[in-house]
Amino acid sequence: MKVKLKKKSAKNEEENEEMYVRLGDVPLDILRYNISMQSGIERKETRKSLLLKMGAKKPKNPYINYKELMQNKAKAKAEAEAFAFDRSASFVNKKLPLKQAKKKRKNQQKDRPRKKVSKPRKHR
Repeated sequence: MKVKLKKKSAKNEEENEEMYVRLGDVPLDILRYNISMQSGIERKETRKSLLLKMGAKKPKNPYINYKELMQNKAKAKAEAEAFAFDRSASFVNKKLPLKQAKKKRKNQQKDRPRKKVSKPRKHR
């Protein structure tokens, strides 16, 4: 894409100068400008997001001691179980549905006619 820029020279004459701009670079330049206008932590975060868009690897998770990690997982599991128990207790008091599922009979299999099994034919 061509962009024509008008510059005034020292003699106050206008000169036309052509500058080639790649359209793919325009969003990148805008992002870089936005990053330069931000401050501190915001700048670091936007740089990280820009690098991730460009194909960089994600940063590693911070180190956590193994014992602390196991304790945190145990707490989270206990909270999830407590939540599930509280939730199931609230469903106990609700009315049963009008149509209940039919129970299978024990003799149901005996009532069915058996399929005849044909013997395999011998080839001559």
